[in-house]
Amino acid sequence: MFLGRNGTTFLDNTNFQYKCSEDGGWHDFFSGEEELVPWSETKERATGETCARYSLQKIDEIMYNTVQTKPDLLDFIGVKKVWKYRPWVQEFIDQQLEKLAEQKHPTMGFHIRGGDKVFEDKFLKRATTTPLDTVQTFAQTYPKVRGGTCVVIGDEHAKVTEAAKAAERHLKCKSFRSSPFWRKEGFSQDMHNKEGYDVKCGGTVKMLIDMELLAHSDYMVASDHSKWAKVLQYLRYVLYEHDRSSFVDASSEHNDLYSAIRKFIRPNAFDVHHEGHHKEHKAGAVPAAEATVARKKAKKMPKATPAPTKPPKAAVADDEEEYDYEEEEE
Repeated sequence: MFLGRNGTTFLDNTNFQYKCSEDGGWHDFFSGEEELVPWSETKERATGETCARYSLQKIDEIMYNTVQTKPDLLDFIGVKKVWKYRPWVQEFIDQQLEKLAEQKHPTMGFHIRGGDKVFEDKFLKRATTTPLDTVQTFAQTYPKVRGGTCVVIGDEHAKVTEAAKAAERHLKCKSFRSSPFWRKEGFSQDMHNKEGYDVKCGGTVKMLIDMELLAHSDYMVASDHSKWAKVLQYLRYVLYEHDRSSFVDASSEHNDLYSAIRKFIRPNAFDVHHEGHHKEHKAGAVPAAEATVARKKAKKMPKATPAPTKPPKAAVADDEEEYDYEEEEE
């Protein structure tokens, strides 16, 4: 929105919790500081003017009022423009994408969110999407897609293991996992904010690797209750040119970008189970269509910073497939 206008567009990383140093932020991991200049008080003073400040919500409002379109359509343009990794980050990502490329197709990505998400769900009074919900949603949406490789990505170790076993049982696939999240209980935003920069930096690189593994998979299923789902759709559609039909939202709302089309073509496509409201009828079996629970209706929601020092390789595990999530039980 601001590029091409007179003046300088700064990006304020002050409250950004994903960084490698006190003065770091977005530009630790992504290039493009010539267009989005890292902000500092010194740089602002040097311009001789006081910067106009815009929050992300305010920018969405301005864009909507200016071009009369939804922000997510404009985000497609933004992703194409700014999602460009620094070389050292791309190197880590490429190492794992090479391993993914060696797996048997089709590759089916599953994002399994645990950690503090369950508390957010309770606060917002919405159903929590379980690992079984995710696998069953995929099985019923793509009844002819079986075999291949299930790329199981998540933060909470027990949930990742549960999803991998369910996927292998229902979809007859071989599971492929990324390196485990360092905290077996899963991600906690509060705890992340208190960590040192080495943990924040290494954790962010791992997160970006996981996102790319899911974005490059042939199919993907995730819960729209996680912000990852929306970002991953942008990456899949805009950067890697996957068809919109290759992604499905496993939450009770089924709010993925292709749902509306699929809903009218196949009205019963999303009458899937949600474990918060049911028990699986028989171990190892995907419940029959007549036993399903109708989904809920979706709710309507109204001077450049130098490149950071490459973190030690220990921050990102090299041999993901061999890790046993259940091994460290005390």
